[in-house]
Amino acid sequence: MTTSACPNVKRFTFFEELTLEVTNWAILCQLVYKGDIRTYCNNKGFGSVMKVVFADEAGHRMQATFFNETIKSYETTLYVNKFYMISNAKLKIAHEKYNLGSTKFEIIVDNKSKIEEEESLNVIVVVIAAKKATQVKKKIDGSEVMQQILMVIDSSCSTPIRMTLWGDLISRNGKEIEEVVDKRPVLMATSVKIDNFKGICLSSTTHTILTLNPSLEEAQMLHAWSCENATRIVNHIKDLDVQKTYINNIKVVTLSEVLDNISNDIDEYIIFRVKVWVAEVSNRQDPWYYACISCNKKASEENGHFFCNNCKDKKGKEFTYRLLLRVKVADTSASIWLTIFDKVAEKFLKTTVNNLRELKEIDKPKYNSCMETCLSKNYLFKVKIIEGNKDKPWMSKFSCVDTEELTDVGKMMDQFSGDQSATTEDANNKCGTSSNANRKRKLVLKDDEFVLGK
Repeated sequence: MTTSACPNVKRFTFFEELTLEVTNWAILCQLVYKGDIRTYCNNKGFGSVMKVVFADEAGHRMQATFFNETIKSYETTLYVNKFYMISNAKLKIAHEKYNLGSTKFEIIVDNKSKIEEEESLNVIVVVIAAKKATQVKKKIDGSEVMQQILMVIDSSCSTPIRMTLWGDLISRNGKEIEEVVDKRPVLMATSVKIDNFKGICLSSTTHTILTLNPSLEEAQMLHAWSCENATRIVNHIKDLDVQKTYINNIKVVTLSEVLDNISNDIDEYIIFRVKVWVAEVSNRQDPWYYACISCNKKASEENGHFFCNNCKDKKGKEFTYRLLLRVKVADTSASIWLTIFDKVAEKFLKTTVNNLRELKEIDKPKYNSCMETCLSKNYLFKVKIIEGNKDKPWMSKFSCVDTEELTDVGKMMDQFSGDQSATTEDANNKCGTSSNANRKRKLVLKDDEFVLGK
């Protein structure tokens, strides 16, 4: 993705492109972890150290280490989930035992380094799809605003990126883009904001200016690239056409097939379906948390005031309650722990978080009954893998994105014909391992989907 930042250094997209020989580099990345400040003592005396982890566009993570004075410079300016342009920093080989990243190098930040928050950037992209403008409600105040979603791509992207246009920009440019989208126009957008990661989602701001097919050498080069890669782009467009029915068409797999094919660098957006029964809900007595209304992250309470460590304005934040359930599920092949959040959790329990809180205060037996009603029942879960662990697959992190209770147990068992002799105890005892003797199909990762092989 072409940006306007750091014009005097060589810009990179992925951490894997960086080497010890490259000195004058810059990279746009997201802060995904911020550790505490620790003190140490060595032969040079006492000192302080802080470690953070950045993720690049592909999700690869690199550790960055701050010492002493550099901690004072950046400790209050780095926020998890924000995007930063890093330049003039040094690379060194990370100690394998203490490396928090997924790459072999770590970034050493000194007084010459620059880490600047990237609140907006300029991009030049090819538009491959444009949805009709719709009216949506803002989460903050409930007011309505026009929204239009474009799918864009450039030579650095392996998959299309979503760009969202807002408000008056749609009336000025949205219709024009829709009319020429079949010709795959080049679009220059200034002052756009990064909304999300894992592919980078872009969003217009009040300062954004859009220009179709600008008379720039870079735009002409991008147009030539799109012509040379026409087949690839057409395939992306076809993928977008079937995206609406994708989730419903995901094949049902067994838990052992999932666990047998876990990798450390698995794509966060791979979704699979499993037919399982619920063995346990570990946090039945404490299933909700304080959530910041601004960012939905966990908030903390102190003397009646709420604080959000993720937001810049940490103090005096408004909050709401959200459900977070830790659930153990099993089929006839294995078992896993997964997390169910917010609205999906309310659907799973068939009640709201506010109702649960009220029940716990006035009718504890009814509350316990409500929290236990899901146990030993059968469900169809749509699950995504948050973090893979190839060496210990049962310790991978899973999140449920949708759930449906199954009332026909016979249909569920037919899905795993040949495995009916296994019991709930067998599945629980496996703790995420699988039996090669009982496994009928192999799960293969293909085009961001789990496909069942022969």
